[in-house]
Amino acid sequence: MIRRALIFVFLAVAPALPSQPQRYQVFFVSVGSGWYAAASGNDLYGFSRIPGANKSAETVANSLLAGGAEYGIRLTSDDQRFVTVADIDKAIQMVSSKIVAAKPTNPLFVFYIASHGMSEGIAWNHFSIPGDFVYRGNPDNLNIDGLSNSALYAGSLVDELERLKIPFLVIFDSCSDGQEKHFEPTVLSPKATRNLNEVGAALRVMNEFRNTYPVLFSTTPGKSVVTVTNPLAPDSVVTIAPLARRFSLSVEPSLKKGLPISLSSFLSKMVSAQLDNLTTPAVTRSSVPSGANAIFLVPTAKPHTVDSVTGTGSQMNICCATLPAEALPSAASNHFKGTLSITGAEGEYISSGRSLKFASPDYKISMIQQGPGDIQIEFQRDDTEFDASFSTGSEKRFEAKEYSGAQRWNTADAGRPALEIFGDGRACGEITGSFTVSSVEYGANGNITRFAATFLQLCDDSKIPARGNIELTAK
Repeated sequence: MIRRALIFVFLAVAPALPSQPQRYQVFFVSVGSGWYAAASGNDLYGFSRIPGANKSAETVANSLLAGGAEYGIRLTSDDQRFVTVADIDKAIQMVSSKIVAAKPTNPLFVFYIASHGMSEGIAWNHFSIPGDFVYRGNPDNLNIDGLSNSALYAGSLVDELERLKIPFLVIFDSCSDGQEKHFEPTVLSPKATRNLNEVGAALRVMNEFRNTYPVLFSTTPGKSVVTVTNPLAPDSVVTIAPLARRFSLSVEPSLKKGLPISLSSFLSKMVSAQLDNLTTPAVTRSSVPSGANAIFLVPTAKPHTVDSVTGTGSQMNICCATLPAEALPSAASNHFKGTLSITGAEGEYISSGRSLKFASPDYKISMIQQGPGDIQIEFQRDDTEFDASFSTGSEKRFEAKEYSGAQRWNTADAGRPALEIFGDGRACGEITGSFTVSSVEYGANGNITRFAATFLQLCDDSKIPARGNIELTAK
């Protein structure tokens, strides 16, 4: 109900673009929140890395620049510097100042973000999750006010853009994870319960942004999305978020042919089921504004520059609780030296029947420790990336022993150990297997300083295992 006070504002503000303007002057913020804080146990939970988020922000920014955008900021993250809500707010303010200074005749503010996302279940308020976000307890029970303070609330963003009094386009390229909820007649009377549910239904309509400039989502509330192949680099192992792919497919063919594309044409392609068979259409209830037949993007031989900015977050921002800053451990990943070896017979999917080896210093090795017995390790060199994740299935530390009956990391049943070996654009839907820890050491702060294990992984219905070993020592 946190947006109820805004209902008259939304009903009173209607798009009123000039009729048939010649061209928009595009200004943008393109955000890729790909790295996430490593929760350190103690009932703290975080989000997994999105390897393609930075590339998604880059893809959208490059298309806008190639189409003649006047100015933009590309805000991304790495394993030491996370995107925060404050970083996003600052980027919006910087672009807003540029618009004021430039005094364009027909400006258009484009905001894009690739990140994790969630929706609360009563009014379907949508939140884009910044990189420093961690939480306690069940994510479906997080305090709405706390979420509004710790994450990027879609309603607040749209309100802020409306206050600029210029046309805008917002694209939330993320999941909308969340459990649908209704008020139940417990203490309240049936009539009071019915009234509250009706209020919730009305707020859901408002959160569809029917009376604003266009707001596009990757999916409907309560659902997830996955990254997909980059159409500009189909052989790359780095995938991108679904609406970044749709953005590229909607504008790049015209730009390559030297043809302009109108905003109305762009929006039509983004929501078209015929555009692409790897992604579902963008979800929007916003009407196409009058004047959207104006040119959105047109090929330019000398694109303007973009300011590339990296996030500033290094500490956890716990939702929904307040702790002194000094009580919060560093959220950044730790760097290691070591090796990852994988072998598989012909027909094994992850290895493609090859013997693979990734080792420092050729590969950058980083570990995110979600808890005492929950780790993600990344081996990266240029566009090549392989990941290995292991979990004891409990809050207990790793021990030198075998963990059998493992399932896929991050989706395993409660109490079950988990592992996941993937990379080069190949990952399993379901996993069974085991791993044996031969050596593990923890530092005084509870962080792993040494880890060595062997593993066996069966991918989906395959009977051909991937086998391997991993050895890591903190730098």
